[in-house]
Amino acid sequence: MLPSLRDQENFAGLSPTQRAARLIYLNKTCFNGLYRVNRQGHFNVPFGDYKNPKFKDTEALQAASDLLNSTGPSRKDRATLVNSGYIETVGRVGENDVVYFDPPYEPLNRTSSFVSYQGAGFNQEDQRELRDIAVELVRRGARVVVSNSSAAFVRELYGSLSEFRITEIDSNRSISASRAGRGSVTELLIIGDHK
Repeated sequence: MLPSLRDQENFAGLSPTQRAARLIYLNKTCFNGLYRVNRQGHFNVPFGDYKNPKFKDTEALQAASDLLNSTGPSRKDRATLVNSGYIETVGRVGENDVVYFDPPYEPLNRTSSFVSYQGAGFNQEDQRELRDIAVELVRRGARVVVSNSSAAFVRELYGSLSEFRITEIDSNRSISASRAGRGSVTELLIIGDHK
């Protein structure tokens, strides 16, 4: 018997089309569209409570395909998807490029400390490394935007750097173990550009 789409071990043995279909299915049918794996690398998000999930959205898929396959007179007219870690990817960033980092957010307190969307987690040392990479990219002439929680640690990481300005935004959160944890929270947009 074949395992269910949800229980398959990662994407092993699937064609690129099957991988894409599985990812869309999981995104539209699991809790709040979350994709997370445990320390063994196995998908571990519970089912969402959806009456009629729209995982076959032909119009949206066609629009995305058109954007990814668009051809124009220059490279700027098309999107490029890269399957690698962010550290390897940013090596290609040059002057006038825009980079957006959306790391696992720094916990605001001990009870909101989930940052393990993948097996290795994302700790404060990883946050420091990301900050250092963002600084390097700005010095190369790129514009960098980082989103994160409003934790004091994040403010300390970027607050004293002249290349960055911090803007507070209100954001609605729908992912939380309890309904009480959902709602409006203050997040930070950290914008860096070469002066």
